[in-house]
Amino acid sequence: QIGTLIHGQVNIAYHKPMLELCERLGSIMPYDLDTFFFWNSGAEAVEAAIKLARHATKRPNVIVFQGGYHGRTIGTMSLTTSKRIYRAGY
Repeated sequence: QIGTLIHGQVNIAYHKPMLELCERLGSIMPYDLDTFFFWNSGAEAVEAAIKLARHATKRPNVIVFQGGYHGRTIGTMSLTTSKRIYRAGY
C-alpha cells in the first residue's frame, strides 16, 4: 500500500504527487508567493483565511454573507448563518 500512496497527511509525510503539484503551482505563481499550505478540510481553510485577513488588515472583524455556511469548527460556526442551529451557543 505504501508503494501506491497518492495522499498522506502533509504534516506527517511528503509524497510525490504533492511535491509535483507544488512544483507546477510554483511555476505559475507570482515570484513573491513561494509557499503552499494544504488543508485537511474547508473549515480549516476558512479559519486560516480569517487569521490571514486579521493579520493583513490588523482588524479584528470579518464580514460574512447572510445564509452562508462556513464549517463546523468553533471559528467557522461563529460565521455560519445558514441555519440557526449551527450557530447556537457561538
